[in-house]
Amino acid sequence: MKKLLGLLATSGLVTSGLNFVTACEQVTASAITKNTIVTAVKELQKSKNLAEVNSRLKSVKLTGLEDLTAVLKEGSLTDVVVTISLVEGYTLDEEDKTFEIKDAITNYFVDSQSLENAIKTSLTTFASFNEARNYFADLKSNFDSVKSIILNNKADDYEIVITLNNEYQFIETGIITHRFVIEIEIQSVTIRASEFRAWLEEEFEKDALTGFFGVTLMLTEILGTEPMIQSPDQFHLDKVIDWDVKVGSAAGMITLTIDFEQGYMFDGNNIFIMFNVYSPITLETDDVEIVVLEILAQEKFASIDLLQEKLNEVKSLIVGVFGFFAEAEMGTNNAKIVIDVDENYWISPDFNSFELVDILINSN
Repeated sequence: MKKLLGLLATSGLVTSGLNFVTACEQVTASAITKNTIVTAVKELQKSKNLAEVNSRLKSVKLTGLEDLTAVLKEGSLTDVVVTISLVEGYTLDEEDKTFEIKDAITNYFVDSQSLENAIKTSLTTFASFNEARNYFADLKSNFDSVKSIILNNKADDYEIVITLNNEYQFIETGIITHRFVIEIEIQSVTIRASEFRAWLEEEFEKDALTGFFGVTLMLTEILGTEPMIQSPDQFHLDKVIDWDVKVGSAAGMITLTIDFEQGYMFDGNNIFIMFNVYSPITLETDDVEIVVLEILAQEKFASIDLLQEKLNEVKSLIVGVFGFFAEAEMGTNNAKIVIDVDENYWISPDFNSFELVDILINSN
């Protein structure tokens, strides 16, 4: 037997234990490092739900990697635990075949239905539309993701428009706005300001109004206690208790304010700024200056107050001028004169003054 073993050893048919282990290592696949997998996963974008996390994990392709599967970490809605599955014959360099991804599911995705339900279950009865609009506008503070909540008075119903902060988006649409109809009760009668404005503008256009007086007269015929121009019933102008109109800062511009009795109100501001309502009579600064100089006839004044008194007399002699304001120019005998025109007239605010040279005596 010893001779036989010696012959086998000589021929190389028997290997040592060390040589056998080495041979086994040569046929075993190379190990995959966990860090390589984790690094690849870190490159993935954040997801809006668990299904999207798993979908993104399937895009990770590494030799020997069969699959990556994520589940929510216990007690968390944003963190996940990923389990590594390798192709048969491959090994991981660590025993633990799981790792965590913090904030894999981002809270920057907002479920529109959940947000809508939260708003719908809030207060639904209001004294006025303005009260309701302010309530919903303030409601945004309850949601970190919301930039604004606007209540609109549509033709047949009320609409809520939600706008998210820029870093958020709705899951369903990928955009930052969402609209839905909401059922609320407004206890007062609400008048649509936009429709009233449109109707009033049409009325103004029917007549070529010259001067502010024409505007006042027409509004009296509409808003007065005995109106001569009939308005649509939906505006409830018979419930107006006060109104006021002023000349605006531009030619033909007016500012109209309307107040209703309790229980009636506009769905927006009760102040209407309207342009090109009438054609004002334009005064030219140069023409006014010429008339003033002719009336003063080179008269000089010992003080700016005496000049002002004289100008107060002069204003009644010039049609369209409501008044003058005199201001002494420092270091000279000159005075700056600012023109204030009657409400039926217009003068450009950029060119509404002129200078009276050497009109004061020893003003220095």
